[in-house]
Amino acid sequence: MKPKAICKICIDILMTLALLFLMGYQFWGDAAHEWAGAGMSFARLLHMAASHWGFVLMAFHFGLHWGMFVGLAGKVLRLRQPSRIRQVLLPVLSGGVALYGLTAFVRRDLLTYMLVRTRFVFLDFSEPILLFYLDYLAMMGTFVFLVYYGMKTRNCRKSKSIL
Repeated sequence: MKPKAICKICIDILMTLALLFLMGYQFWGDAAHEWAGAGMSFARLLHMAASHWGFVLMAFHFGLHWGMFVGLAGKVLRLRQPSRIRQVLLPVLSGGVALYGLTAFVRRDLLTYMLVRTRFVFLDFSEPILLFYLDYLAMMGTFVFLVYYGMKTRNCRKSKSIL
């Protein structure tokens, strides 16, 4: 049998066992469910930390490729000549978004979730959904700004040291 087929069969068997384990209390009784519940607490904490770290790392990754999106926007908008207004206005606007994102990051206390200093995520359901998403987009903008302009300054210093 091919290794790929063996792997698929093993996954199928493990999934079937997991399904039986999760199916019902009547199959397993108290002991198994108490054992599974103890692991769920750790899984919840791990998921909370990993999701927040994932958000930050994806924003960093997005910042690594931000220059490509800037170039694409220039082609779509047919911007041929560099404009002094754009060279000043865009970094100032993106800096403003980054500053607001930093305040949202501190206000929403994401660092405590990333460092697992609290056990539950607090969500304010009375908050408007649009504001929630705008805050998270601004936080993403903070990390995109840091990586993109950090790379630009590093590359600028590198090119000056070569000359």
